[in-house]
Amino acid sequence: NNMFKKYKNNWSKNLKKNVLTWIIGFLIMMISNYIVITLITKKLTINEEIIREMYNNYIISTIIINVLIVPFLEEMVFRLGFNEINNKYIYILSSSILFAFLHIIGSLESILSILYILPYFAIGMTLGIIYYRSQNIFDSILIHAIHNLVVLIFYFIF
Repeated sequence: NNMFKKYKNNWSKNLKKNVLTWIIGFLIMMISNYIVITLITKKLTINEEIIREMYNNYIISTIIINVLIVPFLEEMVFRLGFNEINNKYIYILSSSILFAFLHIIGSLESILSILYILPYFAIGMTLGIIYYRSQNIFDSILIHAIHNLVVLIFYFIF
């Protein structure tokens, strides 16, 4: 309740700063994703393949799940779940590494496939920075939802 009240009072001020942070993280994610997929592995992660298949077959429920439910659940686990870590750098690194690893775990087929961790790590760090800076889970949930929505729009455009 307290977090939500604080969020309501500061959301517009924080949103500008958080969107800028996300744009930087998103660009790093896109560049690393391009390098890993195009130049090294030549294929998508299993996580990405499943999501694309869900979009193609169950578009409405997949949008609801990926834009509303997943950001809430993942931010509760990966940001609040590490809240006891008092060191900023250890907090951001550990939550980001686990976030990335759990998104690629089904795709680890060779030593090169560990590179799939880079794009997920970039967005995980971005969300970790946003949460750590504001100390409000609603900031990272909103940016995570925006991220998933933008990725969905890009999927349908490209």
